[in-house]
Amino acid sequence: TASCPGDYQSVSYTLRYQFVEACFFVSTDYIRWADGGDVCGRRNNGSLAEFPSNRKLQAFRNFLSTIPNTTKEEIWDAEHAWIGGAVLDESVWRWNSSGKELESFISGELPIDDFYGLTINIHSKELVPFRLQSLSPGHQTIHSYVCETDPRETEQTGSSVPQTVAWDSSECQAELKRTQEELEEVQRQEDCGCCSNLTRCETELGQLRDKAFEATVEQQVLIGDKDKRISELEAEARMKEERISGLEMELGEEKRLLGTKEEIISKQQEFLVVKEERTAALESDLREEKRLNGVKISALERELREERRLNGVKVSGLEWELREERRLNGVKVSALERELREERRLRAIPKPSLVACPLGLFRLGDSCYAIRDDGFRWDTALKYCQSLAPGSSLAEFETKGEHDNVTKHIKENGYDLYYWIGAQEIGNSNHFKWATSNKALLFDNWDHHQPDEKTTNDVIYMSCLDNNRHSSWQR
Repeated sequence: TASCPGDYQSVSYTLRYQFVEACFFVSTDYIRWADGGDVCGRRNNGSLAEFPSNRKLQAFRNFLSTIPNTTKEEIWDAEHAWIGGAVLDESVWRWNSSGKELESFISGELPIDDFYGLTINIHSKELVPFRLQSLSPGHQTIHSYVCETDPRETEQTGSSVPQTVAWDSSECQAELKRTQEELEEVQRQEDCGCCSNLTRCETELGQLRDKAFEATVEQQVLIGDKDKRISELEAEARMKEERISGLEMELGEEKRLLGTKEEIISKQQEFLVVKEERTAALESDLREEKRLNGVKISALERELREERRLNGVKVSGLEWELREERRLNGVKVSALERELREERRLRAIPKPSLVACPLGLFRLGDSCYAIRDDGFRWDTALKYCQSLAPGSSLAEFETKGEHDNVTKHIKENGYDLYYWIGAQEIGNSNHFKWATSNKALLFDNWDHHQPDEKTTNDVIYMSCLDNNRHSSWQR
């Protein structure tokens, strides 16, 4: 007999006159659809549940009716749970583990205009598709999930008989051979007159021929499915190779941009060093000029005192000469002081930008901005902003006025989604800082009940749907 491992529960049904047992686990945790294979794989080597036959789907729906309401209320949205169906190439719905196309009784009304994952409503038992990309920027839709695994087989006294029969090409060939042997035996009996009832023998012979034909057809279908799966795996391998090539190109471009940025920073640093050296030289010249003027004035005063002592008649002339000398020295000193003040004023003036705003950014107040709706995750968005121009980053608002300028621009230009800003949580403290400048937030615009994430290193996004208020999100 077969039994289910761990927390899995048994669901039984019949298929082609055979008794089949499947093992299911309905989780109240939540994941992205793309992570379902790994999560279920760690739980007794399972996978997201698949329903290649209507009988199996109906048996699972009956099983859902037995789940307590308290358990159903713990489901992520109290309604839906992921199963293994998805459309990832905008053309065909497939089962994730087996790679086979969904049967028409399931996929007939399902959309194929985007990337979707399939859920089952635990109340209505209906199959409901969900877009894999959520409205939150850079994040995917999450739900609870249903895992499926094979039952374990245990031995009883005498022999071990598996309750679930897996049909592959080798078993089909063996069944076909047994059927042919039965046909030959019936034919021998018919030739030697061993069959007392000719009509009954003819009926049995027809049934055996039908069975042999069905086995042949099923074998051909299995071989065709195998070839189709091989073709699909080869196509997936080619797609992965193309993706790797694209990522290598992106990495090369990232390295090139990084080298250009470092070169610009190096030139700016050289300019600042030269400017500081020139300023220091001017200040040194001014100090020396003042020192020499002081020495000269002291010498003239000494000469004047000596001249007065020796010749009182010349006192008036010397006093006039002294006043004139002082006036001239004062004019010269004033000119040097004006030059020093002008140099200090020029040093205080910020260096003008080489261009108004880099390509792809627009000016708003004293800063340049770019607003994108590419659906990046927060880390990817930060790298993208940093690659636009030297010193650029995700938006960091130091004042309410700067924040209001940006939100006004968003409203006036009809943006209506969510946007990352450059703030991240400090550990798990619900206190945030700006990621690039490392400064604390001096201004925020939290929405009601925010921040509310219980994980560490959360980030902040701005919601156009909620009057540009701030909300935290798991990074």
